[in-house]
Amino acid sequence: MHDTIQHILNTFNKSNICTEIDYFNSNWHSKIPSLPGWYIIKTNTPISVLKSLNKPDGESHYNIPVRIEEIKKLYPPELVINQKHDEVYVIYNGHSKNLKSRAREHYDGHSKTACLALKQYPTLWDYKWYFCYFPVKALGLDYADHEILRKFIEQAWRARNGWPILCKE
Repeated sequence: MHDTIQHILNTFNKSNICTEIDYFNSNWHSKIPSLPGWYIIKTNTPISVLKSLNKPDGESHYNIPVRIEEIKKLYPPELVINQKHDEVYVIYNGHSKNLKSRAREHYDGHSKTACLALKQYPTLWDYKWYFCYFPVKALGLDYADHEILRKFIEQAWRARNGWPILCKE
């Protein structure tokens, strides 16, 4: 089992496909497949900028400054992914039954789904943002999609790579 987990994590880390989030093109996510899989969201936005954002409009949208403070209280700093200098770093990772829909939710926001709703923060438009994904089917025929598998690999990714600053559970 350990070898299988390592294989999936290695494949995800080497073979994920990154799409730049384009705040001036609402169709930026068009090539992301409507398939189950894993994703990471990366940016070069300094944490100080993220901490300065206002409370989001949507009830389900993440309050980014509050989330950062919660994570800093929950996890030791050496376990949390932090930006080094001005590099691009992972701020969120997750899994979804539909990668395209999840990309759209994190960008536009969704009234009933917890998400980042990045579009509502014009301050962030000055920085680079990426939605990187890896469909379950890219692993081959031996792997069927199951929420348990997706959730397990999501958590294993965090254990291996560090805790993204905006992930709560």
